[in-house]
Amino acid sequence: MLFVFVDQMTLGPVCWLLLSEIFPLHVRGLGVGIATFGMWIMDFGVGFFFPILIEIFGLSNTFWIFAVIGVICIIISFFIIPETSGRSLEQLEDSFRRS
Repeated sequence: MLFVFVDQMTLGPVCWLLLSEIFPLHVRGLGVGIATFGMWIMDFGVGFFFPILIEIFGLSNTFWIFAVIGVICIIISFFIIPETSGRSLEQLEDSFRRS
């Protein structure tokens, strides 16, 4: 439960917010669909390999592996993802197109 709580308070909403803003309007539905499929595949991978990782590294070390990955993702999100508040989707599309 702690993992789900921390995920939903930190990185979970970032993924969905980012997906709604990075795709141009004319391909947004398809792009979000493909990205969502990719996230489900990654969720399957985590669920599939989690017991294997516990067997290899033990429960505590597996937790720390996921914790380090989470911290890296938070740092990347903080430094790489641009601030989009106060801007319309059209303005964001123009700025992403220019960069």
